[in-house]
Formats: sequence, structure tokens, C-alpha cells
Amino acid sequence: GESQHETATHVVKGGDNESTRTRLERIRRDIRSWKEKNNVNGHITVIWSASVERPSEAEYRTADDLLTAIYDDSNTDDIS
Repeated sequence: GESQHETATHVVKGGDNESTRTRLERIRRDIRSWKEKNNVNGHITVIWSASVERPSEAEYRTADDLLTAIYDDSNTDDIS
């Protein structure tokens, strides 16, 4: 969260942090880069281990509904 920025070692700034869509694209790019760098040809599993997550009032019924909201830059839902 915001209170952790002082001690964070990897904070994304600039254009990669301007919307939920650009943050998702950055994560995907980082995963693809890691797979290539480590010569991984198969499936990988990413485990999120953050201890604090902001609550969100937004609810999505399907993965497609969530992705639609993420790719809609006019969406003001707090998607976390």
C-alpha cells in the first residue's frame, strides 16, 4: 500500500503505473521477460504473497467481466 512505498524495493512509476490496464500489461511483460531469461518453456504459477491488500467494493462475476473492467480506461472502480 501507500504506507509501504518508503521501504519498497520495486515501485513501478511513470507510464506503467497510469492505469489498471498499464499495470496489468507491465506484470505480464515482466513475467514473459522472466520466462525468457530463465529459459522456461512451459506454464508458470505466480503466487501473490502481499500481507496487505486494499479492499475493493467492485465485484465481477467472471474473469471476462474483470478483464473488461481492467481494459476500460474510463473505469473508476478500485480494482486491486
